[in-house]
Formats: sequence, C-alpha cells, structure tokens
Amino acid sequence: MAFLLPMLAMTSIFAFQQFHPFGDRSIFVVDLYGQYRSFFYYFYDFFHQTDFTLFSWETALGMNQAGIFSYYLSSPFNFLLLFFSRDHLPDAIVLLTIVKIGAAGATMAFYLKRLKTFSSDVVVVMFSLCYALMGYAMCYAQNVMWLDGLIYLPLILEGVEKIIRRRFSVLFVLALALMFISSFYISYMVGGFVFVYFIIKMLSKKVEWRKMLSSIVIFLSSTLLSLGISFILFLPTLLQSQTIHKNDSHFIPNAQGILRILAKFFNGTYDSLITTGNAPYYANIFSGILVIILLPVFFLSKKTKWREKICFGVLVALFMLSFKFGTLNLIWHAMTQPTWFPYRFSFLFSFTIIVMAFILFQRLDAKDRKWIILSFMLWFLLLIAEFIFQSGTVNLKLFIGNALLLVAFTTVLLLLLTYPSKRKLLTLALAFLVFADMTSNGLLISRKINKQFTYKDYETVELDKNVSNIVSNIKENDKNFYRMALNFNNYDNNGYLYQANTISHNSSMLSEDLAKTMRQFGYSTQPENRKILSNGGTLLSDSILGIKYQIDTTNYVQGDSKKVGDYYVYTNRNTLPLGFFIDTAAADAISASIDTGRAYTNIINSEKNMAQLIGDHQNEIVTQVKPTQIVEKEGTKKKNGTKVDYYDTIYYLPKISPHKVLYLFSSTNLYNCSDVYFNNQFVYSYPMRGMTDGVANVSMLQSNVTKITYRSYGERATYPVQQFFTIDPAALAKYTTAAQETGLQNVKVDNSSLSGTANSKTGGTMMLTIPYDKGWRFQVNGKDVETTKTAGYFTSIEVPKGKAVITASYHVPGMRVGLAVTLISLLILLLLYIRERRRILVAHRMLTRRIR
Repeated sequence: MAFLLPMLAMTSIFAFQQFHPFGDRSIFVVDLYGQYRSFFYYFYDFFHQTDFTLFSWETALGMNQAGIFSYYLSSPFNFLLLFFSRDHLPDAIVLLTIVKIGAAGATMAFYLKRLKTFSSDVVVVMFSLCYALMGYAMCYAQNVMWLDGLIYLPLILEGVEKIIRRRFSVLFVLALALMFISSFYISYMVGGFVFVYFIIKMLSKKVEWRKMLSSIVIFLSSTLLSLGISFILFLPTLLQSQTIHKNDSHFIPNAQGILRILAKFFNGTYDSLITTGNAPYYANIFSGILVIILLPVFFLSKKTKWREKICFGVLVALFMLSFKFGTLNLIWHAMTQPTWFPYRFSFLFSFTIIVMAFILFQRLDAKDRKWIILSFMLWFLLLIAEFIFQSGTVNLKLFIGNALLLVAFTTVLLLLLTYPSKRKLLTLALAFLVFADMTSNGLLISRKINKQFTYKDYETVELDKNVSNIVSNIKENDKNFYRMALNFNNYDNNGYLYQANTISHNSSMLSEDLAKTMRQFGYSTQPENRKILSNGGTLLSDSILGIKYQIDTTNYVQGDSKKVGDYYVYTNRNTLPLGFFIDTAAADAISASIDTGRAYTNIINSEKNMAQLIGDHQNEIVTQVKPTQIVEKEGTKKKNGTKVDYYDTIYYLPKISPHKVLYLFSSTNLYNCSDVYFNNQFVYSYPMRGMTDGVANVSMLQSNVTKITYRSYGERATYPVQQFFTIDPAALAKYTTAAQETGLQNVKVDNSSLSGTANSKTGGTMMLTIPYDKGWRFQVNGKDVETTKTAGYFTSIEVPKGKAVITASYHVPGMRVGLAVTLISLLILLLLYIRERRRILVAHRMLTRRIR
C-alpha cells in the first residue's frame, strides 16, 4: 500500500490536470520539457545501439555524455523506458514519474517499519504517504532525477541504524552507491545530511565515545566503498565538471521574514521556482497538516526523551537557518548558486519532521491532548497571520481550506486519544484525511506551476513525424559527415530527438569555453554558458562548422530552400569537411578574443578572423557597414489597450548589394525591451529572455533593408554594441572550395572513432570542428600525434604534406580508471558480505548450542 497509494494519488492529480492519457495536455514543463525529454530519447537510443561509448555527435558538435548520463540519466528506474517504443516515450516518462513517487513511499515505509516501533501498517503507510507526496516532490517532480534522492534516503538511513550498532551494512553501501550513481548532484546533499543525521542519532542514543568512534570508522569506510562502487560514472563526471560554468558563490534568499518561510508549511502554498529578478522564492517544505500539528507536540510532550528533543531540535534549527541565511544555503548547494529551483535540499527537512511526527505519534496518549490543542491554536494563529500579512501566498481559499484541515486533523487526533477502543476506525479516518490533504496539495501545486509556466500540450512533446522523415531522407541521400540546424520549437537539444548531428545544446554539463567560443562565432548562447542554439550564426560560421542543412518553419527571403510539408529545408553548398587546414595566426586571434563576459566586444573582427582562418587575407568575405545616420525619437502609443511611452533608436544604412547578405549584432542594457522593425515593419523582439541573441541575418528576414528601428517601452534602452556587416557568398565559395579540396575526405565516424584522408601539397595545422576533449587520441599515418586547442575550443593536429590517413579513437576521460575502481570495490563488498554472513552464522550456532 505504501507503494500503491502514492501512485494512486499522483495518477489522480494527473487525471484532474488532464495530462495524457487522461487528456490532451502533458506533464512536460520547464526542465522536463527543455532538457530531460531530449536526454531520455538519448538514453533510449544508447541502449538500442551496439557502440556503448558515452559520446554523441548529436549535440554540441560532438560531446562527452558521461556528465549528461550522471546528472540526468543514470537512475536504474530509467530502464523502465526501454519497455516502450520510441514514439511513446512521453507516456513512459509519465509512468516513470508515478513509479518514482510510489517507490519513495515504499522505501519510507520500509524505514519506518524498522524503527523499533509498534505502529500499525496503516500508520506506517500514512506517514510514508506524507513523505512521497511532500511539497518538494510536487514542485520538483519535473526534475525527475531528483526524486531518486527521496527513494534512496530512507534505505541509506536504515543502513545507518545498523552502523550505529557497530555492524557493517550492505544495504547502506549499495543504497548510497546507487544514490551516487543516480544523481551526482543530489547525492552531495544526501551525503552531508546522512552524516549529520548519523551523529545526531548516536548522540540521542547516548552511545559511549569508544563505540561511537568505532561506528564512525565503519560509516566513513562504508561511504568510501560506496563512492568506489560509483566511480565508473563519478570520476568521468568529476573530470568533465571541471570544464563547466560554475555560478557565483553567493546566494541570498529573500529576506522578507520568517512568516514567508513558515507559510510554506500549509497546504497549497506556492510562490515561484525562479531565483532571478524580484520573484519571491522559498523552500517547498509542505509535509502534511498532520505532521505540522505533531511537530510542536514532539518538543512539548514528556513522551519525547530530552536527548531526542535536543538532537532533533538542533537539526530542525539548522534547516530553518539554512532557509533564512545565504551562507548555509550555499553550503547545501556545494557552494554554487542554483539557477532556478531554490532550496533543492528541502526534502531532507521534510524527511526529518515526518520522522519526528511518526516517532511521537506511536507514543501519544490521553495526557497529550492538551498539547494537541495548544499546537492547533499556535498553527491556527499562524495561519491567520499568514492570511493577513502574506495574502499573496495564503489567500482566502487557502486560508479556509487549511483552517478546515487543521480542525479536521485535530478533531480526529483528540478522538483517537480519547477513545482508544476506536483506534482502528479513527486511524483509518486519519489516513483518509492524510490522503486528501496530500493529494489536494499536489493538485494545487500542479495548477500553480501551470499558471506560471504552462504545461505543454501533448501534441507539442510528441516527435514530429514530418521532421523525422525529412532527417531520414537527408541521411539516406547524403552519406557524408555534416551537421544540421533544427530551428523549430524548443530546439536546444533537438539533435537527440531526431538523431541528427547538431551544434545546439542545453544542460548544466556544457563546456563553458565551448559556449564562449560559439558566442564568438556569432551563435545564440546563454550568459551562464549552459546553452548553445544554432540560430545566430552566419553563412561563414555555418560553413566552417559544417552546418549543411537547416530545417525551419520560416520561409526566408534569401536562401537555397525546399518546402517539405510545413517545413523549409535550406542547403548550404559551402560547408567545410570535419577537418581542414587553417591559418594558425587567425586561430590564435580567435582564441585571444574569446569573450569572458556577457557581451561581444567586436563581432566584425570575429567574423574577419574566421574568414582569415580559411585564407581570406584580403577581407573579401566580410565587410563592415556603417550607418549613414542614427536618430533617436520618443512618443506615446497604445500597447495592449494602455498608453505607454516608447523610445526609438533608428539606424539608417546605405543600400546593400543584392548579391551580399546583411547581418547585424546588437547588445543592450535591458532584457525584453525592444521591438525591432526593418523598413518600418515589425520583425522580432530583442533580446530573447535569458539569451545573448547572436547575429541576426537581416537579408534572410527582409530584402533591401535600409532602415532598422529598435523601439523600447517604459525606459530608453541603450545599445553599447550595434554592428552591421555583410558577407559575400561568392567570395565565401571561393575560399571554402579551396579548403574543401585539401580537407578531410572519406570521413567515417561513430561514437568512439573517426577516420579520413587528406592530401595537401604543403601540410600544416588541421583544425577539426570537434570541441577539444582529452578523450580523443589521433593518429596520422599510424603514428600518434598531439592534439591542441585552436580557434577557441576546437581541436587541431599537425598533418604532413602529401597523402595522409587520419584516424582517431575516443575514450571517456576517467572511465577506465573508474571501471577498475568500481570492480575492485564490488569485490571488496562481496568479501565483506561473505565475512558478515559467516559471523552471523557462527553467532547463530553458538546461540543454538547454549539453548541446548
């Protein structure tokens, strides 16, 4: 029941929300849509292939996938996806979420049953339901990998109970190892909490210091063994994480008083998942009305030992201080400011108070009725205060609902303590209230998340069969190596979805230097360097990176396109091969100018450096365009039915040759501040929220543009960088043709190797548009050659003149060492298990002899 009831509750929530298959909406929102969805398709494809190297060409120009696997995909529960067809993965992800919620309830029930208690199964299920459906799970279920923390935490702590008795626990080692494997990120928080909980439990049991020292040794050695078992993923992920962006080490929660924190104890309270701007955000700590009623009683009742009150009180205080003060909060997040989804450790607090409530509940008797009444009065007064002073969080409906729940729970508790003969019936009534309380909270939270972010329609998250067919046809007719730009819908990780080689990527494991390089190449990126989009490039940059095909929903004015259904397929005839000879001085100039901040310094110089990279020293490809006039105007107009002030910055340009392509780049001091007009016609809004928009292709959007207007509202936007330039396609073709002739030919790639041939009269430095990675090992004519970074974050090798055979193999950095450590650790665990079983067998035989 502890497994099935949470699943029933979650299914009910999904049904009420009309999520597929109960309606035409989906559970996909925020990261579940933008990241996990695509990664689950990669997971599915990974286990339906023969090459199990954690590398993929489908994203970020070719990327080590160990971090993606460890951060998003390594949960054993994900194997459930393999029982579905690829077309039905969205439904599989729904089931995966429901099953994980059920598993959290089951493991919590397992832990509570073994706490040396005399509680009935109904009581155990009741509190495990509070755990599985806590506010944290309802808010963060979209980060489905984080739910593994809820699943393994009770198992780990059950192992802790055995270690406190100075016994080796296989359960502790395996559960903690699975935690390390399943969620590289959440395991840090779980590990820290488990150690603190371990110490507190020993102090609460009054363990003498020698026995405590022995238990600590067993705990630490077991933790190291768990880490060793997980090393096959842990080490490669640790090495890859050295290349990613790390947020500033400062995070100050909203300091609007303790009332805002305490408001989150009540049913249906939600503020925001966003940690930027002025949005309020507080810990999701709802754990059930029953739990909060029992929480003060835990400290007031004489049934609670004073050591328990002190130790658990310290733990509760630690969490409350962590919710309030930035330094402690930052420690829980590994000294890295979280981007959205604040207080990611708050499920540990919910676990703590649920355990406290469970421990107290089994000890309650009639003498505790006064404390129940006092607790009710305290919470009711707090609810009134929340309604008066924090009406944005606790509105009238929530006030009435929570008031009724407080009354109902208190009444049943008092009846339970007054009429012990009716205990079974009243316990069932209490369990029914818990189910209603937790399910209604989940439904309210789901609706509020929808109001803030909007759940995607099911049709949106299904794969577009038209795109799948287009990609399949391209791959069937063109067997060479090339990349595609899939510029439609949420195209951060479309390469995974449609099994196409792309440059786009969005995850926390993206190399920061690669993002900076792509920004220098003119592509749209995120200021935090966790996202690359394939829009924003130029004909030049697309050619250099081998982007041969672009699939788009827009019919651009300029471009070699073919309409297929609702899509336009654009073909770039000037793409360079995967490897080509370069001008090293130009490559060094690109590396030296890599952007270290959030704005470009000189995009025109970057484009000219790229042109020189392929031999254009006469500046034939790129030409700067200077505005003939810049005019600023202001006025008033109606927008959405309201009069607003607007401010125009107008750039007048000379007439551009129809044989050239006009580009612009803008940098502004505001987000979402400007509407952009070409020749007085609205084109788009600038910039895209949270992105640096990269270079805009003016000629593809509209022909013969001589006037560009940026209109901001409310306040004038300034544009510290506003640059215009053209690219000459004929000149580009001239230089790319020369580079193609000597570049890498007959290219063959898979996830662990590549090969090709080159023929050059002079030899020199060959740049491969593969992000630099120490996992690549290159050979030229059978001899190992050194790889170096070039042109920012790409790979280069030295190739001699004449015919050359170039091969390369890829091994995930740290994987081999990690595998060796994992195997050794598993062997040690097996030996320890055998020794423990023998010890138990010997003890059993000795006990049997004594009885005889």
